[in-house]
Amino acid sequence: MKTVFRTTILMLLAALFAAYHVVLALTSLNRVADTRFVVVALALYVAAMAASLSGTKRLRLELVVALFNLAVAIAVPLLVTSQLDPADATNGAYSTWYVGAIGMLLAVTAARSRVPYAWMGMAFLIFHIVVWAGPAALVPIGITGALAWTAAATAISRALENARRERITYATAERGAAQWKAAQDARLVERRDRLQQTSGRTLPMLYRIVDSAGRLTSRERDECRYLEQAMRDEIRGRMLLNDAVRDVVMDQRRAGSTVTLLDEGGLDELPTPQLERVRDALAESLRPLSPGKIVIRTAGERSPHAVTVVALEQKDESASLLGDDDSDDSVQAFIQIPRDPQTAASVGSK
Repeated sequence: MKTVFRTTILMLLAALFAAYHVVLALTSLNRVADTRFVVVALALYVAAMAASLSGTKRLRLELVVALFNLAVAIAVPLLVTSQLDPADATNGAYSTWYVGAIGMLLAVTAARSRVPYAWMGMAFLIFHIVVWAGPAALVPIGITGALAWTAAATAISRALENARRERITYATAERGAAQWKAAQDARLVERRDRLQQTSGRTLPMLYRIVDSAGRLTSRERDECRYLEQAMRDEIRGRMLLNDAVRDVVMDQRRAGSTVTLLDEGGLDELPTPQLERVRDALAESLRPLSPGKIVIRTAGERSPHAVTVVALEQKDESASLLGDDDSDDSVQAFIQIPRDPQTAASVGSK
Protein backbone atom coordinates (compact mmCIF):
# COMPACT_ATOMS: atom_id res chain seq x y z
CA MET A 1 0.00 0.00 0.00
CA LYS A 2 2.81 2.43 0.84
CA THR A 3 4.55 1.62 -2.45
CA VAL A 4 1.38 2.32 -4.42
CA PHE A 5 0.91 5.61 -2.53
CA ARG A 6 4.48 6.74 -3.25
CA THR A 7 4.14 5.78 -6.91
CA THR A 8 0.90 7.74 -7.19
CA ILE A 9 2.51 10.83 -5.65
CA LEU A 10 5.45 10.66 -8.07
CA MET A 11 3.12 10.27 -11.04
CA LEU A 12 1.07 13.27 -9.90
CA LEU A 13 4.23 15.38 -9.60
CA ALA A 14 5.28 14.33 -13.10
CA ALA A 15 1.82 15.25 -14.39
CA LEU A 16 2.10 18.69 -12.77
CA PHE A 17 5.48 19.29 -14.42
CA ALA A 18 4.00 18.19 -17.74
CA ALA A 19 1.12 20.63 -17.29
CA TYR A 20 3.65 23.39 -16.47
CA HIS A 21 5.45 22.76 -19.77
CA VAL A 22 2.15 22.88 -21.63
CA VAL A 23 1.42 26.27 -20.06
CA LEU A 24 4.86 27.54 -21.12
CA ALA A 25 4.20 26.36 -24.66
CA LEU A 26 0.84 28.09 -24.82
CA THR A 27 2.24 31.41 -23.50
CA SER A 28 4.96 31.39 -26.15
CA LEU A 29 2.76 30.79 -29.18
CA ASN A 30 3.19 34.43 -30.24
CA ARG A 31 6.89 33.81 -30.91
CA VAL A 32 6.44 31.05 -33.50
CA ALA A 33 5.84 31.51 -37.21
CA ASP A 34 3.10 28.86 -37.47
CA THR A 35 1.29 27.80 -34.33
CA ARG A 36 -0.04 24.63 -35.94
CA PHE A 37 3.38 22.99 -35.68
CA VAL A 38 3.55 23.79 -31.96
CA VAL A 39 0.01 22.54 -31.38
CA VAL A 40 0.88 19.22 -33.05
CA ALA A 41 4.06 19.02 -30.93
CA LEU A 42 1.99 19.73 -27.79
CA ALA A 43 -0.52 17.03 -28.72
CA LEU A 44 2.25 14.49 -29.20
CA TYR A 45 3.87 15.47 -25.91
CA VAL A 46 0.63 15.27 -23.93
CA ALA A 47 -0.20 11.89 -25.49
CA ALA A 48 3.24 10.53 -24.67
CA MET A 49 3.10 11.76 -21.06
CA ALA A 50 -0.40 10.36 -20.59
CA ALA A 51 0.67 6.97 -21.92
CA SER A 52 3.83 7.01 -19.77
CA LEU A 53 1.98 7.91 -16.56
CA SER A 54 -0.77 5.31 -17.00
CA GLY A 55 -0.62 1.61 -16.28
CA THR A 56 1.34 2.01 -13.04
CA LYS A 57 0.56 -1.53 -11.84
CA ARG A 58 3.76 -2.55 -13.59
CA LEU A 59 6.87 -0.45 -13.14
CA ARG A 60 8.34 -1.41 -16.51
CA LEU A 61 6.93 0.69 -19.34
CA GLU A 62 5.46 -1.15 -22.29
CA LEU A 63 7.86 -1.39 -25.22
CA VAL A 64 5.37 0.27 -27.59
CA VAL A 65 5.07 3.26 -25.26
CA ALA A 66 8.86 3.51 -24.90
CA LEU A 67 9.27 3.53 -28.68
CA PHE A 68 6.52 6.15 -28.97
CA ASN A 69 8.30 8.32 -26.39
CA LEU A 70 11.53 8.06 -28.37
CA ALA A 71 9.67 9.08 -31.54
CA VAL A 72 8.10 12.04 -29.73
CA ALA A 73 11.53 13.07 -28.38
CA ILE A 74 12.69 13.27 -31.99
CA ALA A 75 9.58 14.79 -33.55
CA VAL A 76 8.82 17.56 -31.02
CA PRO A 77 12.19 19.40 -31.32
CA LEU A 78 11.96 19.22 -35.10
CA LEU A 79 8.41 20.59 -35.14
CA VAL A 80 9.03 23.41 -32.68
CA THR A 81 12.41 24.61 -33.92
CA SER A 82 11.18 24.64 -37.52
CA GLN A 83 9.11 27.66 -36.52
CA LEU A 84 11.62 29.35 -34.15
CA ASP A 85 14.49 31.76 -34.53
CA PRO A 86 17.72 30.22 -33.15
CA ALA A 87 18.24 33.51 -31.28
CA ASP A 88 15.50 32.38 -28.86
CA ALA A 89 17.83 29.64 -27.71
CA THR A 90 19.99 32.07 -25.77
CA ASN A 91 17.61 34.81 -24.67
CA GLY A 92 15.78 32.75 -22.05
CA ALA A 93 12.47 32.81 -23.92
CA TYR A 94 9.80 30.25 -23.06
CA SER A 95 9.61 29.26 -26.72
CA THR A 96 12.22 26.56 -26.01
CA TRP A 97 9.87 24.87 -23.55
CA TYR A 98 10.28 21.62 -25.45
CA VAL A 99 13.75 21.01 -23.94
CA GLY A 100 12.40 20.74 -20.39
CA ALA A 101 9.31 18.90 -21.63
CA ILE A 102 11.30 16.26 -23.48
CA GLY A 103 13.67 16.01 -20.51
CA MET A 104 10.68 15.25 -18.25
CA LEU A 105 9.29 12.70 -20.73
CA LEU A 106 12.65 10.94 -20.97
CA ALA A 107 13.04 11.01 -17.18
CA VAL A 108 9.70 9.22 -16.80
CA THR A 109 10.78 6.74 -19.49
CA ALA A 110 14.02 6.02 -17.63
CA ALA A 111 12.29 5.79 -14.24
CA ARG A 112 10.01 3.13 -15.67
CA SER A 113 12.89 0.83 -16.62
CA ARG A 114 13.37 1.89 -20.25
CA VAL A 115 16.74 3.55 -19.74
CA PRO A 116 18.25 2.88 -23.22
CA TYR A 117 15.33 4.56 -24.97
CA ALA A 118 15.55 7.55 -22.64
CA TRP A 119 19.23 8.10 -23.36
CA MET A 120 18.76 7.65 -27.10
CA GLY A 121 16.19 10.43 -26.96
CA MET A 122 18.52 12.59 -24.87
CA ALA A 123 21.37 12.03 -27.32
CA PHE A 124 19.20 13.19 -30.21
CA LEU A 125 18.03 16.24 -28.23
CA ILE A 126 21.63 17.33 -27.54
CA PHE A 127 22.65 16.67 -31.14
CA HIS A 128 19.69 18.65 -32.45
CA ILE A 129 20.42 21.67 -30.23
CA VAL A 130 24.05 21.70 -31.29
CA VAL A 131 23.07 21.55 -34.97
CA TRP A 132 20.25 24.09 -34.64
CA ALA A 133 21.70 26.72 -32.28
CA GLY A 134 25.33 25.70 -31.70
CA PRO A 135 27.13 24.23 -28.67
CA ALA A 136 26.96 27.56 -26.84
CA ALA A 137 23.17 27.22 -26.61
CA LEU A 138 23.25 23.97 -24.65
CA VAL A 139 23.40 25.56 -21.19
CA PRO A 140 21.12 28.59 -21.81
CA ILE A 141 18.48 26.43 -23.45
CA GLY A 142 18.25 24.24 -20.33
CA ILE A 143 19.81 20.98 -21.42
CA THR A 144 21.58 20.61 -18.05
CA GLY A 145 18.25 20.33 -16.25
CA ALA A 146 17.00 17.74 -18.71
CA LEU A 147 20.22 15.77 -18.32
CA ALA A 148 19.98 15.95 -14.53
CA TRP A 149 16.39 14.65 -14.54
CA THR A 150 17.22 11.78 -16.86
CA ALA A 151 20.34 10.87 -14.87
CA ALA A 152 18.42 10.94 -11.58
CA ALA A 153 15.64 8.83 -13.08
CA THR A 154 18.23 6.36 -14.37
CA ALA A 155 19.74 6.06 -10.90
CA ILE A 156 16.28 5.51 -9.42
CA SER A 157 15.49 2.91 -12.06
CA ARG A 158 18.72 1.03 -11.33
CA ALA A 159 18.05 1.14 -7.60
CA LEU A 160 14.51 -0.14 -8.06
CA GLU A 161 15.72 -2.91 -10.36
CA ASN A 162 18.35 -3.98 -7.83
CA ALA A 163 15.75 -3.87 -5.07
CA ARG A 164 13.41 -5.98 -7.20
CA ARG A 165 16.11 -8.58 -7.87
CA GLU A 166 17.05 -8.71 -4.20
CA ARG A 167 13.39 -9.03 -3.24
CA ILE A 168 12.99 -11.95 -5.67
CA THR A 169 16.18 -13.54 -4.31
CA TYR A 170 15.03 -13.15 -0.72
CA ALA A 171 11.54 -14.39 -1.55
CA THR A 172 12.99 -17.44 -3.32
CA ALA A 173 15.27 -18.13 -0.37
CA GLU A 174 12.37 -17.71 2.04
CA ARG A 175 10.21 -20.12 0.05
CA GLY A 176 13.09 -22.58 -0.09
CA ALA A 177 13.59 -22.32 3.67
CA ALA A 178 9.87 -22.74 4.29
CA GLN A 179 9.74 -25.79 2.01
CA TRP A 180 12.81 -27.28 3.69
CA LYS A 181 11.28 -26.73 7.13
CA ALA A 182 7.97 -28.20 5.98
CA ALA A 183 9.79 -31.24 4.58
CA GLN A 184 11.73 -31.67 7.82
CA ASP A 185 8.56 -31.33 9.88
CA ALA A 186 6.81 -33.84 7.62
CA ARG A 187 9.69 -36.31 8.00
CA LEU A 188 9.63 -35.81 11.76
CA VAL A 189 5.89 -36.43 11.92
CA GLU A 190 6.25 -39.45 9.63
CA ARG A 191 9.04 -40.91 11.76
CA ARG A 192 6.99 -40.36 14.91
CA ASP A 193 3.90 -41.97 13.39
CA ARG A 194 5.85 -44.97 12.13
CA LEU A 195 7.60 -45.34 15.47
CA GLN A 196 4.22 -45.34 17.18
CA GLN A 197 2.91 -47.90 14.70
CA THR A 198 5.94 -50.12 15.17
CA SER A 199 6.07 -49.81 18.93
CA GLY A 200 2.35 -50.48 19.23
CA ARG A 201 2.75 -53.79 17.40
CA THR A 202 6.09 -54.93 18.80
CA LEU A 203 6.04 -53.87 22.46
CA PRO A 204 3.76 -56.71 23.62
CA MET A 205 6.09 -59.23 22.01
CA LEU A 206 9.15 -57.52 23.47
CA TYR A 207 7.59 -57.72 26.93
CA ARG A 208 6.83 -61.38 26.31
CA ILE A 209 10.48 -62.04 25.35
CA VAL A 210 11.67 -60.33 28.54
CA ASP A 211 9.17 -62.15 30.74
CA SER A 212 10.04 -65.55 29.25
CA ALA A 213 13.80 -64.87 29.24
CA GLY A 214 13.85 -65.57 25.52
CA ARG A 215 12.18 -68.97 25.78
CA LEU A 216 9.45 -68.67 23.14
CA THR A 217 7.16 -71.19 21.59
CA SER A 218 7.43 -71.95 17.86
CA ARG A 219 4.28 -69.92 17.28
CA GLU A 220 5.74 -66.96 19.14
CA ARG A 221 8.94 -67.24 17.13
CA ASP A 222 6.91 -67.14 13.94
CA GLU A 223 5.11 -64.06 15.25
CA CYS A 224 8.49 -62.40 15.87
CA ARG A 225 9.42 -63.02 12.25
CA TYR A 226 6.14 -61.52 11.11
CA LEU A 227 6.72 -58.46 13.27
CA GLU A 228 10.25 -58.08 11.91
CA GLN A 229 8.86 -58.17 8.38
CA ALA A 230 6.23 -55.60 9.37
CA MET A 231 9.01 -53.30 10.59
CA ARG A 232 10.68 -53.61 7.19
CA ASP A 233 7.36 -52.76 5.56
CA GLU A 234 7.38 -49.43 7.39
CA ILE A 235 10.65 -48.60 5.62
CA ARG A 236 10.21 -50.12 2.17
CA GLY A 237 6.47 -49.67 1.72
CA ARG A 238 5.78 -46.50 3.67
CA MET A 239 3.19 -44.85 1.34
CA LEU A 240 1.40 -48.15 0.73
CA LEU A 241 0.49 -48.64 4.36
CA ASN A 242 -2.48 -47.81 6.48
CA ASP A 243 -4.01 -49.85 9.28
CA ALA A 244 -6.17 -51.86 6.89
CA VAL A 245 -3.22 -52.79 4.66
CA ARG A 246 -1.06 -53.65 7.69
CA ASP A 247 -3.75 -55.98 9.07
CA VAL A 248 -4.35 -57.75 5.74
CA VAL A 249 -0.61 -58.19 5.08
CA MET A 250 -0.13 -59.65 8.57
CA ASP A 251 -3.06 -62.04 8.01
CA GLN A 252 -1.53 -63.18 4.71
CA ARG A 253 1.81 -63.84 6.37
CA ARG A 254 0.22 -65.78 9.17
CA ALA A 255 -1.57 -67.84 6.53
CA GLY A 256 1.79 -68.71 4.94
CA SER A 257 2.21 -66.03 2.28
CA THR A 258 5.45 -64.25 1.49
CA VAL A 259 4.54 -60.57 1.07
CA THR A 260 6.90 -57.91 -0.29
CA LEU A 261 5.96 -54.21 -0.37
CA LEU A 262 7.99 -51.80 -2.51
CA ASP A 263 7.21 -48.10 -2.48
CA GLU A 264 9.17 -46.51 -5.34
CA GLY A 265 7.73 -43.02 -5.05
CA GLY A 266 4.73 -43.25 -7.35
CA LEU A 267 2.27 -42.18 -4.64
CA ASP A 268 4.11 -39.16 -3.25
CA GLU A 269 2.06 -36.59 -5.16
CA LEU A 270 -1.37 -38.08 -4.50
CA PRO A 271 -3.72 -36.02 -2.28
CA THR A 272 -4.42 -37.63 1.08
CA PRO A 273 -8.09 -38.57 0.38
CA GLN A 274 -7.14 -40.18 -2.94
CA LEU A 275 -4.19 -41.96 -1.32
CA GLU A 276 -6.44 -43.40 1.38
CA ARG A 277 -8.85 -44.69 -1.28
CA VAL A 278 -5.94 -46.40 -3.03
CA ARG A 279 -4.81 -48.00 0.22
CA ASP A 280 -8.32 -49.19 1.07
CA ALA A 281 -8.66 -50.66 -2.43
CA LEU A 282 -5.31 -52.40 -1.97
CA ALA A 283 -6.44 -53.93 1.31
CA GLU A 284 -9.67 -55.19 -0.26
CA SER A 285 -7.79 -56.71 -3.20
CA LEU A 286 -5.45 -58.66 -0.88
CA ARG A 287 -8.14 -60.24 1.31
CA PRO A 288 -9.35 -63.00 -1.09
CA LEU A 289 -5.88 -64.09 -2.24
CA SER A 290 -4.74 -67.60 -1.43
CA PRO A 291 -1.43 -68.11 0.36
CA GLY A 292 1.51 -67.66 -1.97
CA LYS A 293 4.14 -65.15 -2.99
CA ILE A 294 2.71 -61.60 -3.18
CA VAL A 295 4.62 -58.59 -4.52
CA ILE A 296 3.07 -55.14 -4.09
CA ARG A 297 4.74 -52.32 -5.99
CA THR A 298 3.85 -48.71 -6.69
CA ALA A 299 3.49 -47.70 -10.34
CA GLY A 300 5.21 -44.74 -12.01
CA GLU A 301 3.84 -41.24 -11.55
CA ARG A 302 2.65 -41.08 -15.18
CA SER A 303 0.91 -44.44 -15.01
CA PRO A 304 -2.91 -44.42 -14.77
CA HIS A 305 -2.53 -47.02 -12.04
CA ALA A 306 -1.21 -46.39 -8.57
CA VAL A 307 -0.33 -49.89 -7.35
CA THR A 308 0.38 -53.23 -9.01
CA VAL A 309 -0.07 -56.51 -7.18
CA VAL A 310 1.34 -59.79 -8.47
CA ALA A 311 0.32 -62.93 -6.58
CA LEU A 312 1.98 -66.24 -7.38
CA GLU A 313 0.66 -69.61 -6.30
CA GLN A 314 2.80 -71.59 -3.92
CA LYS A 315 5.14 -74.04 -5.61
CA ASP A 316 4.24 -77.70 -5.20
CA GLU A 317 7.16 -78.97 -3.09
CA SER A 318 6.30 -82.64 -3.68
CA ALA A 319 6.42 -82.15 -7.46
CA SER A 320 9.74 -80.38 -7.12
CA LEU A 321 11.18 -83.30 -5.16
CA LEU A 322 10.10 -85.66 -7.93
CA GLY A 323 12.03 -83.57 -10.46
CA ASP A 324 9.07 -82.01 -12.24
CA ASP A 325 10.48 -78.90 -13.98
CA ASP A 326 6.97 -77.66 -14.83
CA SER A 327 6.25 -76.91 -11.19
CA ASP A 328 7.38 -73.25 -11.34
CA ASP A 329 5.24 -70.68 -9.58
CA SER A 330 2.21 -69.70 -11.66
CA VAL A 331 0.39 -66.39 -11.55
CA GLN A 332 -2.51 -66.53 -9.17
CA ALA A 333 -3.60 -62.90 -9.70
CA PHE A 334 -2.44 -59.73 -11.40
CA ILE A 335 -4.14 -56.68 -9.93
CA GLN A 336 -3.79 -53.02 -10.92
CA ILE A 337 -5.28 -50.42 -8.63
CA PRO A 338 -6.08 -47.14 -10.43
CA ARG A 339 -5.12 -43.78 -9.00
CA ASP A 340 -8.77 -43.04 -8.39
CA PRO A 341 -10.47 -46.26 -7.28
CA GLN A 342 -13.87 -44.51 -7.29
CA THR A 343 -13.84 -44.01 -11.06
CA ALA A 344 -12.28 -47.32 -12.16
CA ALA A 345 -12.23 -50.85 -10.87
CA SER A 346 -9.07 -52.78 -10.27
CA VAL A 347 -8.30 -55.29 -12.97
CA GLY A 348 -7.50 -58.84 -11.85
CA SER A 349 -6.81 -62.08 -13.65
CA LYS A 350 -6.48 -65.57 -12.34
